[in-house]
Amino acid sequence: MEVLFLGTAGGGGLPQWNCNCPYCNKARRGSIPKREECCVALSVDGNSWILVDMPPAAGSLITRYEVLAPAHVRETPIVSLFLTHTDINHMLGMFTFRGPTTHTDAYLTLYSTEATERLLRDYFKAHSIIKVKWHTLELNTWNDIVDVRGKRLGLQVFPLPIPGKPPTYHWHEEEGTSVALFIRSDKGKSLLYATVVRTVTEELRKLMDESDCVIFDGTFWEEEELLKYDPKGKRSKEIGHITVKESLDILKSCKAKYKIYTHINNTNPINDPTSQEYMSILSAGIIVAYDGMELSI
Repeated sequence: MEVLFLGTAGGGGLPQWNCNCPYCNKARRGSIPKREECCVALSVDGNSWILVDMPPAAGSLITRYEVLAPAHVRETPIVSLFLTHTDINHMLGMFTFRGPTTHTDAYLTLYSTEATERLLRDYFKAHSIIKVKWHTLELNTWNDIVDVRGKRLGLQVFPLPIPGKPPTYHWHEEEGTSVALFIRSDKGKSLLYATVVRTVTEELRKLMDESDCVIFDGTFWEEEELLKYDPKGKRSKEIGHITVKESLDILKSCKAKYKIYTHINNTNPINDPTSQEYMSILSAGIIVAYDGMELSI
């Protein structure tokens, strides 16, 4: 399984448009790497690609990578999209797949939970705008993944509902609005993708140990991080994120070969590769993802 990290930031990216915290300042000056909002692309054959989440800038992110470029006029190697959350920075880029009403063929398949599909339909009228074939991900069971022609893509997905946070436009938590995706290829390779995690449940911890690769919530380093820079900010858990301080030992002890932090907020000191916090993660055998990073599992 091939993994390409298109973006590795939390909501707003690095630098964030309305922030001049130390890390946004450093990113603007070029002393630390910039980050786009979180999104990965997966492939089991190196030819067909699946996106996991699609932030607002995903359309331009796609054009940066040769493996995601069309081989012919008006086509794409992107065959499916998985959504793990209904917040704007996880899904708004799906409107890249809009198209003329005179042309009704779907570009790709889209997989989401029933709760996510309902919110996207009710708030954004997504079903009438984007040209995809919608498929519902059934929770707590294996789902086969197919392309628009119904051909299997060589993997299955197990969506696990987890404590996260509701979307900002619908502040009411319900099962299925935050999920971790346990993805398993037909060749037996597996990946766990969980970027909005308020609490590590027993079920989530079990999947972490069963995975070859864990891509995990690295949003905040500590609980009151936002309050340092924004008096109106909230604590980490209040907006659905376990801190890296709290999850570090969990990741360190899990059995996965690859353990990776992503979805890194602009205020997080691990944005700076020279920081003590960044070094403590590396010394624990854990990777801090960066934009453009590639991994073969």
